[in-house]
Amino acid sequence: MGYLDTSIGRGNIWTFFIGVGFLIWGTLGIFFEKVPGNYWLLIPGGILLITAIANSASFRYNREKIIGALKSYSRVSIPLLAQEIGMKEKEVKEIIVDLRTDNKIKASFEPETGDIIVLSVKGQAPAGGVLVANKDEVVACRDLGRCRLGN
Repeated sequence: MGYLDTSIGRGNIWTFFIGVGFLIWGTLGIFFEKVPGNYWLLIPGGILLITAIANSASFRYNREKIIGALKSYSRVSIPLLAQEIGMKEKEVKEIIVDLRTDNKIKASFEPETGDIIVLSVKGQAPAGGVLVANKDEVVACRDLGRCRLGN
């Protein structure tokens, strides 16, 4: 089980439960006079609940976005992958390590260049494209036999 195994990770579970707690407390304050609190507690409870749900959805979306991008390449540079999908490099690295831990992808990092060599994504071989940077030039191709250099 990976560090980021579920979207509930990273404190979202606490945000969710505290939001539910505020909603219950606010609701009880409306119906019972002896309970301290009133309907104003429903506002922070709702905000916390919506935030937890939005963070979970965003995390799952980002995982699927990375999986979709990795299906296209057998070798990819982390900075270029992060730029392609519009995420920070650190987030991409964390999610890739988590996906490896969960056996969603089989990949290895090349220590000299920092590229990711993708062996399989969800049990299927990648399409075989390459997206790497070589000495100020970007190599982007779908067929390994016919790569062309461009900026």
